Amino acid sequence: MKKHELVLKRIVQISPFVVMAIIIIVYLMCFRDLSVDDIVNFTPENLLAAFGLFMLLYALKSLSIFFPLAVLNIAAGTIFNIPFAILVNLCGAAVMSTVPFFIGRYSQREFVMSLVKKNKKAEDILSMNMENQVFFAYFLRVINCLPIDIVSMLLGSLGFSYKKYILGSLLGFAPIIIATTVLGNAVTEPGSPQFIISACVIVAVSVTSAVIYAKKIKKESRM
Repeated sequence: MKKHELVLKRIVQISPFVVMAIIIIVYLMCFRDLSVDDIVNFTPENLLAAFGLFMLLYALKSLSIFFPLAVLNIAAGTIFNIPFAILVNLCGAAVMSTVPFFIGRYSQREFVMSLVKKNKKAEDILSMNMENQVFFAYFLRVINCLPIDIVSMLLGSLGFSYKKYILGSLLGFAPIIIATTVLGNAVTEPGSPQFIISACVIVAVSVTSAVIYAKKIKKESRM
């Protein structure tokens, strides 16, 4: 391969990370205090336009490690009826998982791995059995021990099947997405059974995730 082709290839591999860095800087400077109310007030009344806005926000979330997913989930639950809000959030989760996955797939793998290996938990995960790709993607989403974006780039760089990856990811996201969406729908009634049950489910998922992660790591370390 000629020198200029190698340079062009390197630029293509690194450019997604430059874009991510720019988006993170813009987020920290302009949107770090973005709240549920801000999203609710900014969302257009037209259903199709509102859906499009949420997909755009999820796409931006996919490139910004710091943007809180729960804010989008709750905002959708506040704006839409529960079935449609869950659909919006699941579609958004698919968008959010897809963008960094393909960045990882087509970027320089060594650069992705250098980002991942800075985290001790990531090193533990890399030592796990990855043969069942659907389960592995599901497991990483359920335990939620690494930023969503980093997990997506990692699995993309490891050559995971996109179909298996996205299926596992959505199955893993579903419980917390449904719970936070319902919570958002009941946010104006904090004493209602709907709110209390949703909050309890979120806590239960978080605790269960921590236990599953600890047991999985312990099991893998014995092998």
